[in-house]
Amino acid sequence: MIRNPFRKPPVIALIAVLIVCALAPWFRNHGYLRDLYDYGLVIAANGHLNRGELPYVDFTTPIQAGFLGLNWLVERAGGGTYDALTRGAAALIVLSALVLPLMLARRFPPGLAVLLGGAVTVTSASQHTILWHNALGVFCLAVVTWAAAVAPVWRRATWGWHALLVAGLMLGGLNKLNFHLVALVTALAWAAWAAINGRARWREAGLTMAGCLAAGLVLPLLIECAWTGASPALWWHNVVALPSEQRLGIATMVFSADFLWRPIHDYYGWIWLQPVGLTGIVATLLTAAAVWKGGSYRGWRRGLAVLGAVAAGAAGAALIATNFEIVYLGLGAWLVLLVSVWLGTGASGSGRRWLWVGMGLPALVIGLPAWDSAWQGQRSQFGYDDAPRANYRTLAEIGDDYGYYGALKMPYGYVYSLGRLMWNLPDPDPAGRRPVFWGVGLEWLERFIPARREPGQALWIHWGTSYNQTDIDKLALKFEGQKDYAWAYNTVARDNWPWPINDVLDLNYRREIIGTVLVGRRPINHDEVELTDALATIQGLGGNVSGRAFLQDRDPFTFIRGYDGNILYGSARQNAQVKLQAPVYRLRGVAVINRMDKSDPEPLSMMARVTVHGSIPEQVLWQRDLFLAAGENTARVPFEVDAGGRQILFWIIQHDRSQAGRAFAGYRELEILHAGETEGAPVLHDTMLPVTVTGEAAADSLLGQVVWRPEQIVVRGGRLTPDGVELPAGGEVWFHSANMSGEVRGWVESAPGSGASRTVRTLWCKGGRVQPLQAGGVALGRNLDFHLWTGELGGWFGIVVEPGQSDAWVRVRIESAAISQ
Repeated sequence: MIRNPFRKPPVIALIAVLIVCALAPWFRNHGYLRDLYDYGLVIAANGHLNRGELPYVDFTTPIQAGFLGLNWLVERAGGGTYDALTRGAAALIVLSALVLPLMLARRFPPGLAVLLGGAVTVTSASQHTILWHNALGVFCLAVVTWAAAVAPVWRRATWGWHALLVAGLMLGGLNKLNFHLVALVTALAWAAWAAINGRARWREAGLTMAGCLAAGLVLPLLIECAWTGASPALWWHNVVALPSEQRLGIATMVFSADFLWRPIHDYYGWIWLQPVGLTGIVATLLTAAAVWKGGSYRGWRRGLAVLGAVAAGAAGAALIATNFEIVYLGLGAWLVLLVSVWLGTGASGSGRRWLWVGMGLPALVIGLPAWDSAWQGQRSQFGYDDAPRANYRTLAEIGDDYGYYGALKMPYGYVYSLGRLMWNLPDPDPAGRRPVFWGVGLEWLERFIPARREPGQALWIHWGTSYNQTDIDKLALKFEGQKDYAWAYNTVARDNWPWPINDVLDLNYRREIIGTVLVGRRPINHDEVELTDALATIQGLGGNVSGRAFLQDRDPFTFIRGYDGNILYGSARQNAQVKLQAPVYRLRGVAVINRMDKSDPEPLSMMARVTVHGSIPEQVLWQRDLFLAAGENTARVPFEVDAGGRQILFWIIQHDRSQAGRAFAGYRELEILHAGETEGAPVLHDTMLPVTVTGEAAADSLLGQVVWRPEQIVVRGGRLTPDGVELPAGGEVWFHSANMSGEVRGWVESAPGSGASRTVRTLWCKGGRVQPLQAGGVALGRNLDFHLWTGELGGWFGIVVEPGQSDAWVRVRIESAAISQ
């Protein structure tokens, strides 16, 4: 035993090396994130605390107030930025790498002490780049259980160990309940064990146990309730009642065979140490054998000590199961408990070889792959975007609102999607809160874009934990009412809503992808046009422009039904725009202004403008002030532009801010007269079938003996026969006229064995121009003879079968083609 490790140069040197190694993953990763799913809840909590809102009372959180408050202090002390938040993790790494080896160096050889302390540090603190409650929980667990094992009852001679014990109990009691309960029970067990073995009187053990309960239960509860103003009942609801049902159910998974061979919580990619349960069990058996062989007890006490080793292993397994964490952290906690058994039972008396085999070997087996995992950032960089870091961008690029993140870099897709989200937000209410619901993965945005919240609304969303079924049912009713939220946002990776919310959203909300990684849902407006459906756009807005050619970007357009019954595509905001991505030569349409409230007596005006996209200086093709005189509710202004084969922007501008929201201006009946070509066959909707056939074989099947051959042909979902191309429901065949004009004739019949009726449409498309030509039903004994013609040179002919559930097929054949330049 080393009485003062600081006097042993090898210990200090080894600890210095350990600190450098343990900090290396933090240095490599703390400036990057792939997702804000986990760390975002700390960021959101700090935002609430900055506004004077307190845990339990103002927002529900199973994550304890003490942990949130500690991170808040860390952030404020470092300047209030995300970079400051990361320094909390660095501090915990250094503290763990220093304190834990020094505690063990008083009982074990220096090399083994540093190895064990290092293994615990890299499995826990090194896994994260901000101060995280699970990593802090392992540290507190080690401090409490090791101090209690060495000095199980409180005496003046061992006051240093008791100070560590009390500090660990208080900090752990403010941090996370499951780690803390294991630590507290272990401390109580060591006090009782000392009395059982005659090392202390029961009176001493009882006083120690009372002190542990005061430091580990009473004081943390008093501190949290005094700070937050929560009652013990409210504290219990947040910290115990909400998470317990789900966590207790998960704990039973340790009894499955899978627990032996693979991680329970396998969220972080493939790890080197797959047989998790087996590793912990082998380490537990080695400890139990050492206790039996080298422990200082005989008789029934010897058997009880072995049972204690088994109980420590069981507690370690339970911690793995009840923490949604990378498995190395749970294994680190398991190792902590086994080391406590070695310290408290005298198992080290089994000999130096047993020390290294029973503790050193498990520490190496667990610690080495854990360090590699931390270096790779499997836990701290958890996410689904595999883009290389060279493609990462700073969140601060989005705007000043994100200056908090400083130099933090995230995948381009994440940054781009957040930028697009900023352009699609509804306006805030007078209190500065927007009618949005920040769903799973985006709760952190509450700090920067405050949303409407219910008193006591959960800080973060974990279905079944922070939201129980009662909370879920209440939220479903709010979504169904469609009065509180104009949008509900979450990430694509976590776009799973529990019942009955999923049913409500599917029936009443429209789902949209924002950028590449975000999902937005807004209430279905039956006066709205589905832009992703080309034919629905034409039916709703008139004209011949495919809605898929519009790009909603900054300040997007919306829809409204005018007083004449027609739908307008425009805006009531001060400024809004939409881009027509397809190249256009000649286009005409109608600009319309609509009064929002018929009782508004004043004259109103907005400007409509059409410009060339990307032109510098801005090239205005057409603009007009749209006026509504007093008593006039709507006005229409036709226009026509020549864009010279370029993309164009449609603008709605309100120069008079006092009139914002009082009139709605927009466009409809947009008709391309001369279109530019775009690459690839037309896409009419998102649910198209995959391409099954292209090339000469498809042309031979479709045209048979017809001499003319198209430049390109694409069959989606169909199959080839000698008598024509057969298409299922949703099937399509497209063929290009090769910069020619003319007409094509043919027929569609029911395929052999298909008796059900199918609706078939014929079209001609070029760029963003879609010209429906014919539509008719096809069934057994009833054919559709079609006549296709070009609207101008080039473009695609299409024969499209209406999507549906029917298994009926149709056969398409071209009989004649008169195509020429």
